[in-house]
Amino acid sequence: LKKTDHTNKTRIHRSRFIYAVLTSLMVIFISILTIACGGPPKTLIKPGPTIRGLNLNGGYDCLQFGYMKLRHTGHQVRGTYEGVRKIGDNGIIVGKIEGDLVWIEWTQPGNIDKAMFPTKGKGWWRVSQKGARIDGKWGYDDSRDDGGKWIADRSEFSE
Repeated sequence: LKKTDHTNKTRIHRSRFIYAVLTSLMVIFISILTIACGGPPKTLIKPGPTIRGLNLNGGYDCLQFGYMKLRHTGHQVRGTYEGVRKIGDNGIIVGKIEGDLVWIEWTQPGNIDKAMFPTKGKGWWRVSQKGARIDGKWGYDDSRDDGGKWIADRSEFSE
């Protein structure tokens, strides 16, 4: 009878061990599959209604990118930003307005003397009523959001 109890306990421990190993392998497999497929699904950014009388012309103060100066013509936006470090992180912005969103592409020419290489990327801005605030994200190369937030407010000293 004692040998049977010992055999049953061994079977239970072995079953628990096998269950733990299989569960761990399943978690690892699902994690690898998720990473290989690009991670969890990203939130789809959809434009809201068109803002009547929208005017993005002028200057904007941006914590992430310094002072921005935008020119808005029709559904197009073009502009520049000075960069907060002012050592080659200045850049050019080109965008297309769709509803209350601006789909942007940005480029920074870099500064060889400061060992700053040219970079580029994409992003999006959601524009508040009348263009007083821009709130969005930016990314490197083809990503629109892997860089961080892009938030700007119309400058008091805007033209």
